[in-house]
Amino acid sequence: MCIFFAILFLKFPLFIPEYGHLIFRQTEIQRFEENFQIVNSPQEFLPGWTGNEVRSTASRIFQSAQGRNGSKALAVQPISTFNGILTVSLSTREFEEPKVQFWARSVQNGTGTRAAEVYISWKGSSQTVFSSPVLLGSQMEFPNENQEFSKYQIAIPEGL
Repeated sequence: MCIFFAILFLKFPLFIPEYGHLIFRQTEIQRFEENFQIVNSPQEFLPGWTGNEVRSTASRIFQSAQGRNGSKALAVQPISTFNGILTVSLSTREFEEPKVQFWARSVQNGTGTRAAEVYISWKGSSQTVFSSPVLLGSQMEFPNENQEFSKYQIAIPEGL
């Protein structure tokens, strides 16, 4: 199975007093349309992005044409001998209540029934160790089946 990620961005609320409501600004958009450099961590395959096994073929971490609405996507193909590790460097200092928002789905690969699990962990630029990984959704969030894209939004922990 492969997991596809599309359109990642930071999102934060901005209160506009004269209108009396919140609007949302977006920045640091990554649509995955750019060609990837085929390099592994610690080198960046896209600005701010590293991966443990980036490839030009449909295997491991790669660019796919199966993104949302015909766009390209970042794909990770976990197998019994490979867990994809992606690291994204974000600058959140100028944001109030920053969030990471992205679209993801799984695509069936073979006849297996094991779901892929996606974990999120954090670390500040001055920290050397990531926080304990937290499972995104449930253990069956990304089953080995063709799914529609779902939107995920994760608040960046305070202090980062």
